[in-house]
Amino acid sequence: MLVAALSSVAHAEPKAQLTYVREPGAEACPDESDVRKAVAQRLGYDPFGEHPLSTVAVTVGKSARGLRARIELTDAAGEPSGSRELTSLEANCLELAWAVELAISLAIDPLHFADAPPPSVAPARAAPAPSAEVKVATPPVAAPPAPAVTRVLEPKRRYRLGAGAFAVLGSSPSVAFGFRATAGVRARLWSMNLEARADIPAAAPAAGGTVATGVYAGALVPCFHQLMFAGCGLVVLGAHHAIGTGYPNANDPWAFYAALGVRAAIEVKLHERLELQIAADLLAPLTRIKLQLDGIDTVFETPAVSGAFHLALAGYFK
Repeated sequence: MLVAALSSVAHAEPKAQLTYVREPGAEACPDESDVRKAVAQRLGYDPFGEHPLSTVAVTVGKSARGLRARIELTDAAGEPSGSRELTSLEANCLELAWAVELAISLAIDPLHFADAPPPSVAPARAAPAPSAEVKVATPPVAAPPAPAVTRVLEPKRRYRLGAGAFAVLGSSPSVAFGFRATAGVRARLWSMNLEARADIPAAAPAAGGTVATGVYAGALVPCFHQLMFAGCGLVVLGAHHAIGTGYPNANDPWAFYAALGVRAAIEVKLHERLELQIAADLLAPLTRIKLQLDGIDTVFETPAVSGAFHLALAGYFK
């Protein structure tokens, strides 16, 4: 269970990192600052430090019948330790906020509550003198029912499919646009992907005619992930196609294309199984393409480095 995930370090004043997201529709819920203060007040100390032993990620938002909160716990190695989903039918978020703050406190330091001293008992008072006045005791107000709790374990690896568009500069005489498709497997800290790339041939005038080129290739893309950021390597193999028009004896040559490169990406979670990917690539071609007119005049030559900008959507499957 999530409550027992940090029991081994509870007596050493464990430090944790809190990430808190309040989605649209949950404005009645407390913000991150209020949640931090409430947890610190429950534990009697501030458990959030610079070198956390774990990470507690909380997302609060609307549900079909009220409000819901998802709490995910990961250890120092970045591996998921467990998760909880809390739901409430109340729109004012009082009940849900109380349950979230308690769940975070228990996840960080469960033994703090086990070791807490019992409440002190006030000394008995002397019985009052008899009186003709009769007072009726007000019955205690019943505590609200505890919210429903569902435990969901995230898989260690998930499969994903994606598609998007890109703009590339350097592999063609002018800025070229194209499409890419992706399939891969994603763990928490790494992913391994296969990509297919197809350019729309980009043209530019040269030596009295027009030259258009495009790249059609596949790529192996291993990535390292940290939060919403990713750094990747690129190994690209495929073909470079050139089209010449307006020249005597023009032809459409194909040439082998290979390149190595790197990618920096930002992955924005849109839904539990859908994310937006924004990426920029730098590629160094291993095969430089040179197009010549009549074997003498060079009308296009691929530069030493090309760059690309990507926008894509990726869907996840267990």
